[in-house]
Amino acid sequence: MPDQTKPQTSEVSKLKGALITVAKDVDIAATDALKFLSGVEKKSPAAVAAFGVVLGAVAKGLGDVQTVATNPAQGFSVSFDAATAADLKGVWTDVVALAATLGIKL
Repeated sequence: MPDQTKPQTSEVSKLKGALITVAKDVDIAATDALKFLSGVEKKSPAAVAAFGVVLGAVAKGLGDVQTVATNPAQGFSVSFDAATAADLKGVWTDVVALAATLGIKL
């Protein structure tokens, strides 16, 4: 009777093969993501920067979730100073195009 505590050689080989396949797929996906992001930044660095500003503001707002939880009437808001708002407005068309490449419709 085979020892049930040790995996069979064929099972170990199958597991190794599966792990190697997953590792290769992750490597390919990461390479594709880097190529995509490098290409986007070259096309419109201002849009990438603006997108970062917007995401930063959202992240800050999410950090204030405790405040919203204690006072739901206040809600969740994102605000920009006048200069930042003007800068965003100036590159908004590029931001919309960048979002579209990520599958986001604005």
